[in-house]
Amino acid sequence: MTSCNSVRDELATAPIAIDPEIQQHVQGCPACARYAARHATLDTAMRAELRWEMPADLSARLMALALAPIAFGPAQPKRFHVVLAYLVAVLSILLALLVGWYGVSQLLAQFNFQAQLAALLALPSQALADLTQALPESRYLVDFFLRVRTQLVWLMMVALVWAMLDRWNPQVTMQRQQRA
Repeated sequence: MTSCNSVRDELATAPIAIDPEIQQHVQGCPACARYAARHATLDTAMRAELRWEMPADLSARLMALALAPIAFGPAQPKRFHVVLAYLVAVLSILLALLVGWYGVSQLLAQFNFQAQLAALLALPSQALADLTQALPESRYLVDFFLRVRTQLVWLMMVALVWAMLDRWNPQVTMQRQQRA
């Protein structure tokens, strides 16, 4: 059995009830019948107010405006404005880099960065000298690793060029974009 509240909720969302159980309840309950009659009257009034016929001349004017060509302004900015914008952008980037460079140099001067960097760069050669002194035969192994490293660097360069050329191919790029 349906309650009056659920029937009223249903009538508020759909004034013309299609459900036979709701129609039967409305016919048997005077309170719900009054509620349904009020909502039906309101629904009829709202439908009448929301219906509006557009005048024919207004339709014709709107269609003429919609089909009329649109006058656009200049498609591109003047060259002077573009050059000026690029110049301002480059100058602002240079100014930011100069200020940053000055600040970093002042900060590094306080920590004696030059001496620390020199000591840090000397560490690998010092470690290699210590290794060679402690294990004299290790120089053959170090020499082998240096030769292999050179070959690996060349192999990495070939792979990098190959990847760049593969990405550059316009046909492959178009196919990837069409698949995405």
